[in-house]
Amino acid sequence: MSVFNLAKEEEFSSEHFVPKFLHSSDKLRVILICIDSGQEIPAHNAPEATLHVVKGKGTITVGAEEVPVQAGSLVVVPAGQSHAVKCQERMALLATITTE
Repeated sequence: MSVFNLAKEEEFSSEHFVPKFLHSSDKLRVILICIDSGQEIPAHNAPEATLHVVKGKGTITVGAEEVPVQAGSLVVVPAGQSHAVKCQERMALLATITTE
């Protein structure tokens, strides 16, 4: 078992978003992604994932649909679906990704 204090795990860079792997196994990855205002994660595909906004706000695009998100938002990304993130206010995003 692992226990994390997400606020203490946050790490931001003015250069680029910062992914921090909290857990990685054969079936699952949990990543805390810290994104500063104005930064983006370009569109990419992945197996099934959830994106939970821990703090901040921005937009998440899944396929052709762009939705505004803020702390407390949870977005479910279907397997193989393209998705991207744009940060408007310093954001901590918890991504849970299947590896199959």
